[in-house]
Amino acid sequence: DDDEDGDEPELPARVVELEAEITGGDEGVAELEELGIIEEVMCDVTDETVIKTALDCWHEILGVEEKKNEDKTIKDLRDIASPTKKKKDKVEVSQIVSGDQDSDGCLIGGVLTAHASRFFAFCMHKNPALRRSCVLLIGRLLRQGLINPNECIPYLMCLQGDVGPGGVREEALHLLSVEGEKRPEMIRQ
Repeated sequence: DDDEDGDEPELPARVVELEAEITGGDEGVAELEELGIIEEVMCDVTDETVIKTALDCWHEILGVEEKKNEDKTIKDLRDIASPTKKKKDKVEVSQIVSGDQDSDGCLIGGVLTAHASRFFAFCMHKNPALRRSCVLLIGRLLRQGLINPNECIPYLMCLQGDVGPGGVREEALHLLSVEGEKRPEMIRQ
């Protein structure tokens, strides 16, 4: 939906403001949660553009945190394998995993987990772009172990009936496939 100059269309001021706050990382999200703005954004009367922008930003922030943690884990594993490191200076793999889950966990994941029921509700929204953004965010939360797969499966199954444009069905099927490989008994129920 580009205008005649080939530029992106101008976003509503509230969307731009929200995007700036959300992309502030953990501190920005913690402040939004404390002020009740996340709850306000996730309510039914909020403009779809604002909701979609928030979902996309949260997905992106979680992705950056995930990449940062993966890079740190790879570096730590290389340090373990380094023949030049002294035995007393080496870190065990179990310490890396534990540290990764404790000290390097991001605040946004915890904040968003508290709003999982709203994400599930948005999976059934009439706007396919919003549904897709929501499924992508749920996928990121699932991959990071921040939401319960048992809660997600019914919504992902329902989305298999989404035959419209937007790729929602395909994204949901991908998540179901991943969960089915990890826990086949859960899908069979």
